Amino acid sequence: VAEEGRYFAAWIYEGGPASLAGLLRGEEILAIDGVAPARSIRLDWRSDDAALPDLPLHALLCTAGELVEFVVAGAAQGRRTLSIRALEYCGADATRSSARILEVGELRFGYVHFWFMSSSTPSTFLRELVDGHFAACDALLLDLRGRGGFPTEVDRVLRVLDAERNGWSKPVVALIDAGTRSAKEVLAWRLRSSERALLVGEATAGAVLPASFAPVGDGAVLMYPAATLGAMSARLESRGVLPDVPVESPLTPAQGGRGDDPIFSAAIVAARVWCEARAEIH
Repeated sequence: VAEEGRYFAAWIYEGGPASLAGLLRGEEILAIDGVAPARSIRLDWRSDDAALPDLPLHALLCTAGELVEFVVAGAAQGRRTLSIRALEYCGADATRSSARILEVGELRFGYVHFWFMSSSTPSTFLRELVDGHFAACDALLLDLRGRGGFPTEVDRVLRVLDAERNGWSKPVVALIDAGTRSAKEVLAWRLRSSERALLVGEATAGAVLPASFAPVGDGAVLMYPAATLGAMSARLESRGVLPDVPVESPLTPAQGGRGDDPIFSAAIVAARVWCEARAEIH
């Protein structure tokens, strides 16, 4: 992301080349291949929503196999140089790599990060997890930070989390932030409305109108709102979904590139408190 002419590491896919190289969330990007980020030919056009107050987000342009050199700086490790070899890797790969079990005292939490709500992939993978690897866990941490996806996938995910349909019956803590949008906002709202999950993090983007895409020349594609989700769009558009547990999660200078993730940390605490409360009741 960019803020006041400075650039900071934001979307770091779990298991991807940047993550494996040790790049930390919030580290400042000082140079790319020896050039200031703003002048680098690798910096793609900004992809943030012009109608929202979110920070400009830029992807990097490179092909698989290329070695890209970064000079970065952060509070955790100071100024350093990282050489990262580009790989063919996507959000679906990162979602699978993100799945893991966290041990918190005697409790075990299953964690998975849905970067995108692509058609059928999240619900299918989530079903595999809750029926298999996460079956013995005490709670589920469902990370909905990132962008959006297909509204049709929302019902499929909810079915996996529906105890009355042989789905997940234990606590669910959903992580949300200002980048959570579209189908994932609908999912967050429905999870909270059904009292199936506790929402931890920041208010979501309020970008719920389904979009279409049109080429506009020079390799550019225009993304524009082309439909509505009826009452759901009216309820959430430009408003977003508020968290049950608000957490500020600064990415730029205030955080200093320590690699901290306040929302993730708060979600673990919320899951632990919920599980302990359930144990007392039973």
